[in-house]
Amino acid sequence: MSSAARSVVGLLMAAIAGPLGAEPPPGSADHALAAARAAYGPAPESEPCTAQEEAAIITGEIVVCRRRATEEHRLRGADEARRRHAAATMDAGDPRAPDPGPPPCRRGAPGCVHFGRVPPRIFAIDVTALPEAPPGSDADRIARGLAPQGLDAAAPP
Repeated sequence: MSSAARSVVGLLMAAIAGPLGAEPPPGSADHALAAARAAYGPAPESEPCTAQEEAAIITGEIVVCRRRATEEHRLRGADEARRRHAAATMDAGDPRAPDPGPPPCRRGAPGCVHFGRVPPRIFAIDVTALPEAPPGSDADRIARGLAPQGLDAAAPP
């Protein structure tokens, strides 16, 4: 590629990218990422506390100066931390209502009925294979909706 072509490509890329340090247009993904980085990213550099340290050396006072150079993730503030703590500890240690139901059934526990499968059939009767009832018999009379003729007095009930 010639140097002229390289410069044209470079100019086109610069025109597309826009000026350096320009803020991305609102509503774009870059704008949302920049806002999130500003809200949750590292804290801005704090002022050096060398003046307080030098004053402490002279006066003999104890000065606590905390620097956080590598704080990557931070919360928005103390209010948000209080809300999160309150939500996490809400109802902690409060008595619970008793469970009035029976204890959970486990395999082999007394009083627990387990339905696993249907038992095998005991009797298999094919009614269509039975012979027709002889005319005049009790079976014939019952089939027609009549009462049976009665039992002998000598036969036990």
